[in-house]
Amino acid sequence: VEEFQRRMLSEIAGQLASEKGLLPQLAIARKGPERNVDYSGFQCFLGIYEYWDAPTGNAHRQLRTCLRAAVSQNPSYADAWAALAYIYIDEQRYGRNPRDGADSWADASAAVSKALALEPTNPVVLGAAMTLAIEQPERDVTGFHKYGTQSLDLRPNDSFALANYGMKRAIYLGEWQKGLEQNRRAQELTLSPVGWYHLLPAFDAVRTGNADALRQSVSLLPPSHSIAANIMRAISAHLSGERDQLTTIVNRLRADGMSGTEAARRYIRNRRFEPALQQALETGFAAAFEAASTS
Repeated sequence: VEEFQRRMLSEIAGQLASEKGLLPQLAIARKGPERNVDYSGFQCFLGIYEYWDAPTGNAHRQLRTCLRAAVSQNPSYADAWAALAYIYIDEQRYGRNPRDGADSWADASAAVSKALALEPTNPVVLGAAMTLAIEQPERDVTGFHKYGTQSLDLRPNDSFALANYGMKRAIYLGEWQKGLEQNRRAQELTLSPVGWYHLLPAFDAVRTGNADALRQSVSLLPPSHSIAANIMRAISAHLSGERDQLTTIVNRLRADGMSGTEAARRYIRNRRFEPALQQALETGFAAAFEAASTS
């Protein structure tokens, strides 16, 4: 019975992953009797992939609730600890659903430490550790490269790890050539790359002022409430002269708290992008927002 359950869960996870354009092994949480992971906890963990594909405040809140319950019921579930760490990180980097009196960075660090102690070679765990290292207030660049390199040493053709590591080393550290090479490799390894794989080419197009490349990249991003994605959509619509589209996007950004250029500037600076990208985003959005206000 246990073997049948494991096989069925693997098949379900693989199918869900295929439908979302994800590498199946990244969505398959190993379910063994020693871990006592029930189906609800497993299903909750899978929600992190849908959240990344379409990050919204409601999805973040619901996922945080179920992941906290999952690790409470199954404290040896490393995948869920890693997913919860991502959720805690997003409380700070995106300002999603902050908890009164909570230290989100400390909670994320504790979740990553727990996950690493349980499964130090798990790809989801290494991704969370890498993300925390580069996103935390005092960036740990050495740790960032350590976890990113270790993940690829273990799984050279892991498209998720390639895209994740490549994007962060480009937008935060300015390692654009290496980051873009890893992103291209990730897309080559994936039959239907998930939406966020196209974020890095969009960032690069903003940085270099390539309007055609930016329009192509943002057209491949899924509709979502990702602030960064919508800022780039606004810049693209402005450069392309698509006034109706620009108005729609700016109104969406306003609804998500980007009431003007100053709010957008605070958001961009809070992300601590590398200087050239930060300047291009600030300048590009200021021009787009002014055009939307006067159209």
